[in-house]
Amino acid sequence: GPVLGGVSLKYLGELAPGLLAGGLCAANWFFAFRRLPETLDPSIMAANRAQPPRRYDPLNTSSLAAALRHPYLWLLLAISFLQLTAFSSMEQVFSLFFKAHLNLDLADAGLKTGYALAFVGVLAGGLQGGLTRRLAPRLGERRMLLAGILVFAVTLFALPFGPTYGSYFLLLTPLAVGRSLIDPSLSSLISQASPAAEQGRTFGTFQGLNSLARVAGPAVGLWLFERQIQLPFLFGGALSAVVSVLCVWLWHRTKGRPGVDAVSPKAA
Repeated sequence: GPVLGGVSLKYLGELAPGLLAGGLCAANWFFAFRRLPETLDPSIMAANRAQPPRRYDPLNTSSLAAALRHPYLWLLLAISFLQLTAFSSMEQVFSLFFKAHLNLDLADAGLKTGYALAFVGVLAGGLQGGLTRRLAPRLGERRMLLAGILVFAVTLFALPFGPTYGSYFLLLTPLAVGRSLIDPSLSSLISQASPAAEQGRTFGTFQGLNSLARVAGPAVGLWLFERQIQLPFLFGGALSAVVSVLCVWLWHRTKGRPGVDAVSPKAA
């Protein structure tokens, strides 16, 4: 995605990234509609259909209320919302930051941002498929989540001070490590906290809050960037530090509770 956006901006003009994103979204919708199978158990689907129709609730307030009554699901959703707000507040100003910090024109800044963020995505994906899968049974998702948030916070504090474009590939490596620990850990913990019949609604709430974070984060990041170009990164680091405190609170609230991690590690 970042590479396609950067290349299309560089060689096809400022409208190209938006048009390309719209076309990919349309293709994604079409293939999901035609090819994606239903994963919910038929017996659960039948039981849901037998219930009276639910009232129109675009904000999914019933699921949010249920999460607030859960011993710790609400805390997982808060952690997810805040950490994604921290990430998106930085991510969306990266090209503008490169333009100002490295004295690039808009097209070159977009292209270099695309390569840098693609590096993060490829590295994080590779780590999730290899390292993270092996660490989960040893550490448990709660420890992985806390470690990922701490690495992520420290990296965000360092990012605005890279001296050269090449140095950002070194600085972004721990960011990728942090993301590879955070994302699968949160998804697993939320799945474990949700009853089988409610997982669809819970993940709908989870994704809805993440979408709100991707609105709030860029808005805050751009507002801060106008005041000082380093502020979005420092804000993200500070917010991630707050999230790390919430992760410690999560650990204490769930200590000794069975079934919180998908595979309980020793001495958890």
